[in-house]
Amino acid sequence: MSSTAQTTPETPAFGSLLKAWRARRRVSQLDLALDADLSQRHVSFLESGRSKPTRASIEKLADALTIPRGERDRLFAAAGFTSPASLSPWTPEARAAIDESLAFILERHDPYPAMVVDRLWNVQRLNAAARGFFEMFGTPASANLVAAVLHPDGPRQALVNWREAAARLVGLIEIEVARRLDDGEGRALLLEIFDLPGVAEACAKAPDLGVGAPVMSLHFRLDGRDLRLFSLVATVGMSVDPGLEDLKLETLLPADAETRDWFLN
Repeated sequence: MSSTAQTTPETPAFGSLLKAWRARRRVSQLDLALDADLSQRHVSFLESGRSKPTRASIEKLADALTIPRGERDRLFAAAGFTSPASLSPWTPEARAAIDESLAFILERHDPYPAMVVDRLWNVQRLNAAARGFFEMFGTPASANLVAAVLHPDGPRQALVNWREAAARLVGLIEIEVARRLDDGEGRALLLEIFDLPGVAEACAKAPDLGVGAPVMSLHFRLDGRDLRLFSLVATVGMSVDPGLEDLKLETLLPADAETRDWFLN
């Protein structure tokens, strides 16, 4: 079976895509060549179309430019190759094992909230604690997590530090949008979130959060009680499957004894 694939008229030229990614990352041909362990001349020839890339060089360039796995498929297609994910597809058994493992983690994290989200924080599944917590505010289980938390009629009404949280949560989506060359879905979601009352102003006035805070804190006030949670996010890594690479497991944990007792009782 051939390892190459026919390109379509809609498929951009490899050189144009590579140049666009290099411009997006704001690196020179020399810097890219050094990071990818290639010569500057070769990078120049790839961008101009005078040379054709190999699979290995595409992977090196994609790694150097930190291109997401899903976006790499476009590079391979533009060069006339099938993607690595197509060459080594996950078996149904392997995907089922991953699904079962995520379900196991969600269940065992009870009584604290935990959810599986995609790259834009759209909720894919959540445990009973998360479902019950969000249902207190009438938040739909299938909602985008960031939009749901920042909606005036959602958890935000009890979130004391919602302005700080808004800047952090929107920043998570902005990072994902910046990772891709043309993320229309992500940009549309950002516009939707910025249209929520007060969100744009909160993000504009947010102080410099710095890089020292390893986790995001959420301070809720419910029935006169202060609940403080912090968020930990894990990713399904080491995968050539774009769908798995984009999955995240977000867990909320109590930051003090009062919060721990609230969830346990």
